[in-house]
Amino acid sequence: STITPTIKQRIFNKFKIKDLPLQNQPLIDFFFPFQKVFFMGEYTLPILERFLNETILEKSFVFIQFSIFQVPENYKRFDKNKSYNFISGFKDSEIKIELAEFENYNHFYFPLSISMGDNPRYLNWENKIKKIGIFTRITANKPLDVFFYALHLLLSEGEKVELHIFGDCPEDMKIILNSIDYLKIDKAVFFHGHQTNMKEAAIESKIDLVWFHSYYGDPGGYASFDLASLGVPQLFWNFTPEFDIAQQINNWPIFNNLKEFVLSTKNNLKDDSKRLE
Repeated sequence: STITPTIKQRIFNKFKIKDLPLQNQPLIDFFFPFQKVFFMGEYTLPILERFLNETILEKSFVFIQFSIFQVPENYKRFDKNKSYNFISGFKDSEIKIELAEFENYNHFYFPLSISMGDNPRYLNWENKIKKIGIFTRITANKPLDVFFYALHLLLSEGEKVELHIFGDCPEDMKIILNSIDYLKIDKAVFFHGHQTNMKEAAIESKIDLVWFHSYYGDPGGYASFDLASLGVPQLFWNFTPEFDIAQQINNWPIFNNLKEFVLSTKNNLKDDSKRLE
């Protein structure tokens, strides 16, 4: 919060009797006792930065949530001449691209740490109409259009498939629904909203295969790792334009060619042994 000067304080200031109180003092007083201040999401600090002093900024750390490939103007409101402290799962080569606009910064590499306690329980559901799942928040920062194009191609080739989308939609659905309508896939797309347990949702809906976003050659969200622990097969679309998937060193099935993506989907859905593998 900030202080709004009273009329008396404004009069005293006008006649140079007494300076106005610092409007941002309550915020500085709030942050002062803490040894470290963490801002969850790179979009949060710029909102408050003008109210903070250098002492507070030096002990502030910013968790990067989005990539510039999702939000090109991700760091537009940052002062590129200042030194900031960032925390992310981006490796050294990746963070150089991500923060290329900055003159100076500190970066702490904080990779995902999870426990794979569950044994894979994926089953072959023998669905007559194969079910493809997508687990993601529905937002402009996580585009779905390429998946709609892939579904359109599968349906136009006579494949019996459905697309089931699990995730909250905090934004206007009109653009997404328009895409579904003009691709004539509205009868094959189902929205299930936010799920408190993605594993149970995948089992209850009998999902045969999952499509996911990929960034820098890795799965683009925690949901992928949850479903991997369950044993649900997954295919990924590369959403990092500057990343060459031919250089990836892992075994994630990542694509940037729509024909290959659709063909792999089709082959996996038709061949139970391939999908299980």
